[in-house]
Amino acid sequence: MKAAKQSGLDIKDADLKEYLLANIENDNRVIDVTNVVFKKITGDVLHWEQGISAGDIILKVSKELCGDGKPFNKLVLLFDEFGRYIEYVAANPAIAGDASLQQVFEAIQSANGAALFVGFIQYELEAYLSHIDKTSNVIRYVGRYSTSEKYYLSSNFETILANLLQKIDPDKFDENIGKALTRYQNFHDRIHDSIIRWSGNKLQKNVWTSHTLYKKVIMKGCYPLHPLTVWILSNSEDWMQQRSIISFCADMYDVVSKENIKGNWLPYVYPVDIIDSGIFSEMLNSEEEGRVQSQNCMLYNEICTKIGDKFTYEYLLM
Repeated sequence: MKAAKQSGLDIKDADLKEYLLANIENDNRVIDVTNVVFKKITGDVLHWEQGISAGDIILKVSKELCGDGKPFNKLVLLFDEFGRYIEYVAANPAIAGDASLQQVFEAIQSANGAALFVGFIQYELEAYLSHIDKTSNVIRYVGRYSTSEKYYLSSNFETILANLLQKIDPDKFDENIGKALTRYQNFHDRIHDSIIRWSGNKLQKNVWTSHTLYKKVIMKGCYPLHPLTVWILSNSEDWMQQRSIISFCADMYDVVSKENIKGNWLPYVYPVDIIDSGIFSEMLNSEEEGRVQSQNCMLYNEICTKIGDKFTYEYLLM
C-alpha cells in the first residue's frame, strides 16, 4: 500500500492487486511498485534483461529456423521509431532495459548473417544522443549502432498527398474544381512564379519546377490545400515527421470538406491554418529541443504568451 501511494497509485487492498496484475504491461507505475517491494525483500531490483532477453530470442530463432534446409532464409528485425526508443530507454532504463540495445546488437552480429536489423530513424543518431545524459549507458550502446551501414530513404510528400486525396467522382471534380482553377489560372501562375523566386536554387522537385506537374499535382491533386500550404508543409521535414504532416492534412481536410463551393470561389486550407493546429506544437517542440536552427515558433509563442490577450484571434494569425 505504501509503495503504491509513493508511485501515485491510490488504490486499496484487493483492488490494488487486481490493478497491478492487469496493468503490468501498460502502466510504468506497476513496475515501480513491484520494484520497491522486491528490493525490500531481496535487496535488489528487477531488470527486464533478467531471464530471456531479446538477444536470446534472436539467436534462437535464427539458429533453429533460418539457413540452408530450414523454413526461412534469415530473420529480419524491423524496428520503427528506433530513435524515439533510444530516448525512452535513456529516460526509463529500469523499465525499458537499457542493456537490450547491446543484446540486440551482439545477437545480430553473432547470428552470422542469419539475422538482419533494420532500424528507422528520422534524424542522425547523434541528434538523439545530444538530448541524453552523458553518463547514461545508452551512449555507449548506441555508439555501436553508429558504425553500421546507413541508407537514406526519401519520398515525395506532394505526390503522396495528391494520391491520398482521392477524387471519388473525377468528372464532378473537374466540373467544379477544375473549371474554377482554370478561371483563375493567371492568379495561380503568379503564385507559382513567386514560389520559384522565393526558393531560388533550393527548389529542385519537378512538381514545383514544371508548370504542367504543378497544375496536375499541386493545384488539382493536393486541393483543398492551398499551394502555399503545400509548399510550407513540404519544407517542414526538419521540424517533424512526414506522417505528422499528413495527419494534419487529414484533420484540416475534414474541416474544409463541410464547406460549399459557391460559383468560382473555392474553400482552401491556407498556411495560416497551420498556426491553429496541433502541428504548430510539434514545430515548437522541435525548436525547443534544438533539432532545427530556428526560433520562429518560439518567438511567436512568446508573443502570444506575453500580449496575446490584448489582440483578437484574427490579429494574432496575421
